[in-house]
Amino acid sequence: MSVAKKAKIERITVDTRPSCQCYSMGSVNMCQKPEDSKIDLRQEGSKEGYHKDYKATVFIVKEGIQNKRFCVIHKFASNNGFICEEKLSERVTHMISELRDMGQLSRLYPSLSSYHHIKVVSMQWLYSCVRKKSLLPEEEFTIPGYYDWLSQKMQQPLKATTFHMVSQIQEEKCHSESYLSHNDEEPLRNDAHTDGSVAFMTEHVPFDKDHFNSNMLERNAPLKHFNLQLMEPLAFLSDYWIVMGDERRSLAYAKAAATIKCLPFPVTMMEQVIDLKGIGTGHSLKVLQETLETGTCREMVVKKDFEKYKVMKV
Repeated sequence: MSVAKKAKIERITVDTRPSCQCYSMGSVNMCQKPEDSKIDLRQEGSKEGYHKDYKATVFIVKEGIQNKRFCVIHKFASNNGFICEEKLSERVTHMISELRDMGQLSRLYPSLSSYHHIKVVSMQWLYSCVRKKSLLPEEEFTIPGYYDWLSQKMQQPLKATTFHMVSQIQEEKCHSESYLSHNDEEPLRNDAHTDGSVAFMTEHVPFDKDHFNSNMLERNAPLKHFNLQLMEPLAFLSDYWIVMGDERRSLAYAKAAATIKCLPFPVTMMEQVIDLKGIGTGHSLKVLQETLETGTCREMVVKKDFEKYKVMKV
């Protein structure tokens, strides 16, 4: 090799730093950043209601975005911890769009009507989540007309199991109110054992909690049950979460309400409902405890006046 070529090679400086293509979108610098700059969306957000294991799976609407910019946005979302799907599915939690017409989106993606849990938000939601490094509430970023569209879709029949359970609870609640208003007699009594425990009697038959838990299919849910006041907030919360699009929560409250309704005695203390299969150990117990102690449930009172619930309920 000649001396001239060696000198030329020595003058060449190789930049080994990773390349970075920057695009300015809004107030977010969309660079391909190192791994340590990613936000971990599985961490608990600063807003109440987001579980620490929650993941955001997004579908980015391609319409209205140039191909090159769409690829940049897609990579930007992936690099910052979002899971990107190529098409709408049950796994998608958020649909991100730059189109501002909900009617146009529903026509472009008719399958969207099958996924009521998907929040349709603007691109600004994505940018804001990255800036705050946590998942933000969607209310400020939803596409105009989203809630009206969702309200119309929620008028359609719900999934068979949840719909049947919620309807049955509401229907039997009316029958129970009618019965209890005309019946002032105490239909049962409590007997105390010598060891201090309480045996709950209905027609002189003691309540067996173990049998009640192990034979759920044999439970009797009479129209004239004894715990209307306790069942009311659970039935409302079940209906509330159906309207808000969270069938998992709705079904949990419906199961708790059905369990309370099957009890053959009026509940007067928390020891009577703890460890009952169907109520669980979570929020339903807190609702029952508050109702027993105060006679009402503050959460039910607050949620009844929630503006979005009233709009979607109509």
